[in-house]
Amino acid sequence: PLTFSGNAFVTTYNQENKLFVNQLSGPVTVSSGAVLGLSSARNSSGALSPLLELTGSGITTSTGSTLSFGLRPAAYPAGLNEDYQTVSVSGPITGPAAVVAQGTALSLYTLSAPGYSGDTTVLGGTLKLDADNTANNASTVTLASTGASLELNFSGTDTVARLFVGTTQLDAGTYKAVGSAATGTELAQISGTGTLTVTTGPVVLTPFESWAAGFSLTGDAALAASDPDGDGLSNVLEYATGSSPVAPGQANVTIARSGGSLSLTYTRVADASLTYTVEGSSDLTGAWSTIAVDGNPSTGAANVAGNVTITDTVSLATTPKRFLRLRVNY
Repeated sequence: PLTFSGNAFVTTYNQENKLFVNQLSGPVTVSSGAVLGLSSARNSSGALSPLLELTGSGITTSTGSTLSFGLRPAAYPAGLNEDYQTVSVSGPITGPAAVVAQGTALSLYTLSAPGYSGDTTVLGGTLKLDADNTANNASTVTLASTGASLELNFSGTDTVARLFVGTTQLDAGTYKAVGSAATGTELAQISGTGTLTVTTGPVVLTPFESWAAGFSLTGDAALAASDPDGDGLSNVLEYATGSSPVAPGQANVTIARSGGSLSLTYTRVADASLTYTVEGSSDLTGAWSTIAVDGNPSTGAANVAGNVTITDTVSLATTPKRFLRLRVNY
């Protein structure tokens, strides 16, 4: 049995144009936080790449550990050709480790019995799974956009939580190889007969949530009713009128005299979920009523970004005491 701590490597290489198979037959344990690199190499353009096989009772991993296929030590014998690699693990891989494959395009890393619960990342080469991994349903799979392949060499599906190609998170759904007869969406980075089922797609923020995130508001400070800058204006009113939630000030709302009546001008943002209503009252202690003019209230497709002016229908000549306000519903 072998136990690896810190950064360690298991690697094999050959010099002649012959097929070499180097086997490690004992159980392997990867300690917490350790990175174990598994690789092979050849030292001339005419030599065949050797096969590194781990044929023992399996690899047991610990919290924070990583199995990195294709990772070589920095100091390596001179003259080695870093072309394709061939590494195979026939025993089960268990525990919370992450698995990374980072070889050249022709490199092949085969896992006969994947049972790890950590994330899977394929940066280069092909990571071949001969069975679906029932332990990684909550994990993330990341595939490089070019030069990387996840080969699903089994029938049925492997379920994971999230799937990224490059830095782009894909939607929830089932993904399959191009040309596969299975049900699902074709993905160039997948090969084999199996499919990959993804349960969680990217989080889609509402326009208000995106606005709050743009000001680095989190937790309670990002709620619609919160007032993180303490200026008396809720986040939703700041958002709806284009003002800042982190700099105390006034909403972009002004009231002026227009002819014989009052008018209220506000800044509107293009968010169909908002309802802007200008209301009037002749007594601050009494009821407020909607100003009955075209464009008020404003909601849905009518919410085009820009300034909006609503003029009161009550004349100051007959009602000298008059008040207007803007109400925003979200």
